[in-house]
Amino acid sequence: MLSDLGGKVIQAFGLLNPNIPPNPRQATGQPFPGHFLLACDGTVLAKAFTGDLRHRVSGSALVLEFADVADEASIAVSTDVLEARIALSSTRLFGGQEIAVVIDLDIVEGWHVYAESAPAPYTPLSIDIDTEGRLLALQHFTMPAPGALEFTATGESLPVHEGRVRITGRARLRWSPPPSMFAGLEDAVNRRAIPPGEYRLLGTLRYQACRDVVCLEPRTERFEVPIGVETNVAPTPSG
Repeated sequence: MLSDLGGKVIQAFGLLNPNIPPNPRQATGQPFPGHFLLACDGTVLAKAFTGDLRHRVSGSALVLEFADVADEASIAVSTDVLEARIALSSTRLFGGQEIAVVIDLDIVEGWHVYAESAPAPYTPLSIDIDTEGRLLALQHFTMPAPGALEFTATGESLPVHEGRVRITGRARLRWSPPPSMFAGLEDAVNRRAIPPGEYRLLGTLRYQACRDVVCLEPRTERFEVPIGVETNVAPTPSG
């Protein structure tokens, strides 16, 4: 049963799920899973709802996306043509939890990289923070609108990024069943669960950098993303 204070807040924001039948053991009903980022006066600044009880957005994701503030140190990638800083809203996650990712690129003046809509044989800008695909169930990134660069020699107009580029995205840790679920199926749960501990995800940044008279070979810069998987809450003893 929800606490009186929690119930009042949930009702005030209209979060009760009307699709769930009344339950005498939960008089105030069950809320939709989600997060609000509130101003001091109670104004909703940002919100996040996944529609799935197994998947929750970290509160720090809203802070990074709205206020551009992250407690975690950024990961740096530096080359002769660009510098990248990859910031995660949190590096401590529970199974099914979703975080925000912000990538800031500073491209050296006079150079450009091809945008994701560039046709072959050009290599577009892309990022992947779980190359081996073992821990993340989801990742998606939104690229800013590219500029158009005219190449008079070939008669082409190609989408490119120059100068400062910000990429935003989300990443979700694979859902890990808590020990309170599936009584009697502990072996199956353990096979699906992510053991708590420290992990390092392999990340890749791919791009092709060019300037007016020279075009470099496509590059793949590798980096590591440290994350910690937290222990799920143990079930409350009955009785």
